[in-house]
Amino acid sequence: MGLARRSLQSSTYTVVSSGIQTAILFGRSILLARLLAPQVFGEYTFAFSLVIISSPLPIFGMPSALIHRAKESEGELAFRVQFSLSLIFNILWVLLVGLIGSVFVQPGSRWLIWVIAVSRGVNNLTLTGSSLLVKKVKLRRTAFLELTTVIVSTAIAIFLAWKTRSVISLVSTDVTLSAVLFFGYYVIKPVWRIRLGWARNVAKYLLGFGKFEMASALINNSIDNVDDLWVGNYLGSTLLGFYSRAYNFANYPRRVLALPLNQVSIGTYAELKYDTHKLSQVFFRVNAFLIRIGFGAAGAFALVAYEFIIIFLGAKWLPMLPAFRWMLLYTLFDPVKVTIANIFIAIGQPRIVTTTRIWQIIIMVPCLYLLGSRWGIVGIAIAVNAALMVGISYLLYRARSVVKFSMKKLFLIPSLAITVSLIVGILVGEFLDPQMAPILSGVIKLLVFGGLYFSILFIFEKDNLRMLIEMIKTLFPTTGSNRQG
Repeated sequence: MGLARRSLQSSTYTVVSSGIQTAILFGRSILLARLLAPQVFGEYTFAFSLVIISSPLPIFGMPSALIHRAKESEGELAFRVQFSLSLIFNILWVLLVGLIGSVFVQPGSRWLIWVIAVSRGVNNLTLTGSSLLVKKVKLRRTAFLELTTVIVSTAIAIFLAWKTRSVISLVSTDVTLSAVLFFGYYVIKPVWRIRLGWARNVAKYLLGFGKFEMASALINNSIDNVDDLWVGNYLGSTLLGFYSRAYNFANYPRRVLALPLNQVSIGTYAELKYDTHKLSQVFFRVNAFLIRIGFGAAGAFALVAYEFIIIFLGAKWLPMLPAFRWMLLYTLFDPVKVTIANIFIAIGQPRIVTTTRIWQIIIMVPCLYLLGSRWGIVGIAIAVNAALMVGISYLLYRARSVVKFSMKKLFLIPSLAITVSLIVGILVGEFLDPQMAPILSGVIKLLVFGGLYFSILFIFEKDNLRMLIEMIKTLFPTTGSNRQG
């Protein structure tokens, strides 16, 4: 089978699997939120963040080094050396994380650290097998295993939540993930048989190549988890439970919108990196699409956030409402930040992305203390958004040296549309009967917001309607296979 056909099939499996996974995970999140107390989510999130924040260390960027085409990465020996190094690193990492992490949690919760760390360590070992499939551009099994993991872990977690109402249901998802992937890659019709091996030149290449990606991943993990650790340490498990669910649900629109498009865009950027005119066109279209659809999704979600919590999660989760609305800013801007970062990766300037993440950490950490201590989880959400805006601003500034685009054309009309639609939607909500069923009031607000938002876009940007339709088509590989990287 040729490379083009393998790329098309792999993209199809990935996109379809990702969409199904997102739908299942969304349903799982709702059911678990109804079955478990906020404190349970907080206890698990704190332990998980303690483990995951350092998880790039034992990986050390070596899977990317395997995938990269170099003489040291070719052949069976490269995979043996990578697995051997990974085995040593993960054993040491699990021991270190288990011992250090136990210092920061109550004695009754220390088992959580060890179970999550061991599960993550086993999961890291499966990266050798998955890297082999990526290198061969054969992702059918990977997509199948990821989907199987979601289905099996969802069934187990919901059953345990129903039976125990405890954190066991949440940690079971980590155990299931590692078990399914290990058996799927190495036991049942193994894609690669586990063997140890050593070659100094190969090890030197793997570690030398991977150290930069490892450093970048550590910074990124810090950005993603330092807020959870701060909330858990200073505000307690219950508030961390509210905060973690606010972040989780606010990010579902981002998963649906951004992941498929980012898979398409980075390959397209790389293909056009020597054609500034076409690269600028694609850059504008990708980000214009994400901004317009993202603003609409986030605005609608913010408007009916109260109804969403009441209908799907239950009244016990209402304390997360203000933080939830603030976290929706992530839905607006984070997909844009990712696509802008992709252009620097595609043209071979990843250090700009690393610098951006460093600036985000520099901004976020003091803001967590200043805003979190004053406004609780709302202040934390504002701090995260502030760091995000710094990152986007810096990337947009640097992007001007690579592509030509208009900030006004990117942001003016969708900003106008979301502002007008939110104001009108809020006013309509004020006139609705307080006793009206939440589902009815939510539908009315959504119709008002959606009708106004897309009407404004159509009036001012009807010439761009064809562009938006074409960008939607690129989400489906069967209609946009020529754009796969």
